[in-house]
Amino acid sequence: MKPQIEPDVRKPRADVEAQRRTTSASSGLILALALAGAFVAWTWFIAGPLKGARIDQTLNHDYEIRPYVDVLHLMDRIGQRAVALPILGVVAGIVGWRHRSTRPVLIAVVAVIAVNLCVLILKLWLGRGAPLDHKPRFFIDGQAYPSGHSSNIVAVYGTAAYLIWRYTAANRRVRVAMVMIVSVLAVVMTATSVLLRWHWFGDLVAGFLVGGVVLSVTVAIDGAVQFQSGRVDPAAEPGAARDDPP
Repeated sequence: MKPQIEPDVRKPRADVEAQRRTTSASSGLILALALAGAFVAWTWFIAGPLKGARIDQTLNHDYEIRPYVDVLHLMDRIGQRAVALPILGVVAGIVGWRHRSTRPVLIAVVAVIAVNLCVLILKLWLGRGAPLDHKPRFFIDGQAYPSGHSSNIVAVYGTAAYLIWRYTAANRRVRVAMVMIVSVLAVVMTATSVLLRWHWFGDLVAGFLVGGVVLSVTVAIDGAVQFQSGRVDPAAEPGAARDDPP
């Protein structure tokens, strides 16, 4: 009797993994294109013939916030690079050390450079005036649009959440909590900037969209490239999430 030869399952598994990476990358790029289109549409709405800037002017008041100015300034810092980047750096460093890989750190660096470069180019190109100057117009050598603070909320904190989501065994509760935290930070950033009149409301929405584009592209590129953890522990493999026990 001839010995039975076990089927080689490595190739099908490799094919499934390759298909998963392709699907993940395609989904991320499609989302990025949709957000980029939304940014163009929003900018046209704010700056174009529909006079969307009236929304910004309606919200641009000298609010009675003197008793809360210090608190608002403190809250405003959540969107600053001096606060956001160290948090992302710690997350990327811990995740990278856990996998014995520099890839999480590289992902963080690429996301940060990309979002800052995109925001800088758009600010200089669109040149929108500031709320305190009562100049909502574009192409007047301003630097208000889009908001760098709001783009940091999505791109920087979003990348930190993604690294935890993708490269740790984070369970469903942790993932939901991360989404909620980033969402709350976005709301706080919007309210703070409008009250302090650092940005027009339209600037903040545009910043969220730019940050979303950068985050989506970052996730798509990362998902398209195969990753092998340097650790032997199977739980350390990316995406090895565990649900909480019943």
